[in-house]
Amino acid sequence: EVQGAESCSSQEIEERPVAVLEKQRVLVCNGAAAALGIKPGMGTATARALADSILLLERDPAAEQRRLQQLCCWGYSVSPTLYPFRDDRLLLEVGSCLRLYGGIEALLALVERGLSQRGVHYRTGLGPTPKSAVLFIRPLEGRASGSASEALYHSSDSTLEARLAPLPLQLLEDFPRQVDALAKAGLWTFGDILPLPGQALARRCGREFVHHLEQILGTAEDRQPDFEPPRTFSDHYWFGYEVKANQELLPAIELLLKSFCQFLRNTQLETRQLEWLLYGINRKVHRFELCSSQPQTHWQAWYQLTRLKVEQLELEHSIEGVGLVSEQLVPGNASSGDLFQ
Repeated sequence: EVQGAESCSSQEIEERPVAVLEKQRVLVCNGAAAALGIKPGMGTATARALADSILLLERDPAAEQRRLQQLCCWGYSVSPTLYPFRDDRLLLEVGSCLRLYGGIEALLALVERGLSQRGVHYRTGLGPTPKSAVLFIRPLEGRASGSASEALYHSSDSTLEARLAPLPLQLLEDFPRQVDALAKAGLWTFGDILPLPGQALARRCGREFVHHLEQILGTAEDRQPDFEPPRTFSDHYWFGYEVKANQELLPAIELLLKSFCQFLRNTQLETRQLEWLLYGINRKVHRFELCSSQPQTHWQAWYQLTRLKVEQLELEHSIEGVGLVSEQLVPGNASSGDLFQ
């Protein structure tokens, strides 16, 4: 999430060399910029010298946190146990949900489909403990389905220690000094240090380092406060292309409503009001509000109301994204319904 992108379409940002800056240095760049030699850590002047058409954008941490909050609300429809990690990652506890979703492969497919539909560039990892899952996040070169890296980072057949063994210690981001000291002693991977006695490792690297390893292995508790869903809802769907026909908006609307109503059921909330936002290719936003005489938690009812409204719209510009916002959520009615409905 960056400042200064309002005047650019998503297609332009995909095709044009783009870099995000922090303290006048490149933090991250897209593929078009990387092909021209742009790298993280590079200064602004060097980046412009390599690519005079590059689009330089300032990082916006506040927008990043808003986006992560939206993803937490979406993730709450997958698992009730989740929390953000390091301001740029989202940890979901899925072990208790496997039977509900029909196994780990179906659940991972659901998660990855949901992230892709929300326009998120992502990498995933799976592990038996929170901190091991972070370590097993796939590297960029391992994203191809069926690759050896895919098997390593999503495998559940081998032991945790066996999966950790080939990973480099540089993945321990909180302990650069200890990792450097271990490297000078010829210890480069987790497989090099896991067999060492804990007391000896603590004398060399400190008790905090050893405790972190114990949390990775699951021999020490690693309890984090779970995400508490807000009393508002906000989610977006980005098409990745220009939508010109009203009917083409309906699949995205259906997806957002299903996510919204799942969120309402999980939080035991309901609403009489929601607002739709249609993001034009020119960054203009068309808004319209829907109200219901009765609180609704079923997506079909909201979908019928929305479709009637969408069919009446006269779109002046192509649409590249749809947003759903509801800020008037109230506790749901606890009365019982028909079991067979």
